[in-house]
Amino acid sequence: MNYWRRIILYSFIPAIGFHLLMMPFWFLIAFQQSAKAMSIEMVFDMLLPIYLLKSNYNNSEEFMQFKYYPINAFIIMCAVATSCFMYYLNWAVSIGSLLHPDPETLAATPSEFFAASTIALIGIVISFISIFLKKRRGLADTE
Repeated sequence: MNYWRRIILYSFIPAIGFHLLMMPFWFLIAFQQSAKAMSIEMVFDMLLPIYLLKSNYNNSEEFMQFKYYPINAFIIMCAVATSCFMYYLNWAVSIGSLLHPDPETLAATPSEFFAASTIALIGIVISFISIFLKKRRGLADTE
């Protein structure tokens, strides 16, 4: 499998697939079950950036493609945004109101995106520092 196909698949399949698997739980009538689905999705959205950083960095290392890591960073942020949108979409589809979110959802969705993006950005900065140090030692592809 080529490098870019692997990066795209490893980034977006978990970001979208998990939320599609969780969608039926949003349709349960009991509020407690919906709250569980919401909390599980929020935890996933906080762990997703860590997975994305690790898999993108490992793929870059395996293919020696560190020169493209800024594009990987953009893909990571797009996958995080997609995952947060899927969280909102699951909620909206379950109640049948995509355009009229309640105040709790209006507060939760941006704060979830902010937290996940912050985790991703911190990891991206750490990855860039690691790549810079490898480049300085002559271990990374610098073309």
